[in-house]
Amino acid sequence: MGVLANLLKKRLGIETRNQESPVGAVVGVASAQLLPSNPDRVALVIVNLSANIIYLSPRDPAAAAAGIRLDANGGWRALIWDEDMELVAHDWYALATGAGSAIFWSEQIGAE
Repeated sequence: MGVLANLLKKRLGIETRNQESPVGAVVGVASAQLLPSNPDRVALVIVNLSANIIYLSPRDPAAAAAGIRLDANGGWRALIWDEDMELVAHDWYALATGAGSAIFWSEQIGAE
């Protein structure tokens, strides 16, 4: 176990593992589930890699009028359990203003 893993285990009291989006992950113009609910998720970061705006929501449907806006070309949102509480573990839905909008996500999952 490396130094970072030891620090995370000390802070969280559990071991964690990282899981990332598949290469080529995209969001379309219709709301769709990006990530399912996971009660073991302790942190999440989502980055908009596209030239389009992406909207996130912990409920379906994600929408421009009721979502978290990720600006084009690097807009991002990070969630962590001790600041965002149970919101980090919710389902996450997304939609974009243009088809085939590239997205990246990385989640830290407790692995007791």
